[in-house]
Amino acid sequence: MFRAGEIGDCLYMVHSGSVDILDSDEGHLAALGPGSVFGEIALISDTPRTATARSKSYSDLYALPKSDFLRIVDAYPDFKKHLEEIMNQRRGGSTQSRADAM
Repeated sequence: MFRAGEIGDCLYMVHSGSVDILDSDEGHLAALGPGSVFGEIALISDTPRTATARSKSYSDLYALPKSDFLRIVDAYPDFKKHLEEIMNQRRGGSTQSRADAM
């Protein structure tokens, strides 16, 4: 789907299949399955992608373009707050995962 360092243009949701999330060194961060959402960090923080997302097998995904995503979070501040909490947990988890690997 995307590589770390790329500009974020969509939020993704896994409908079927599975997606691996990898850090910039290709270290495994997470395995996502149906119902999982990813790609929000780059959209909320307006920064390049912090991780790589790669399909493990054939997967069906829904993609929400950045412009639509931003309209939704502007219209629903509680949703934006919830996503920011998830983003902070993921960023903290990524840092912790790297520290644990050392």
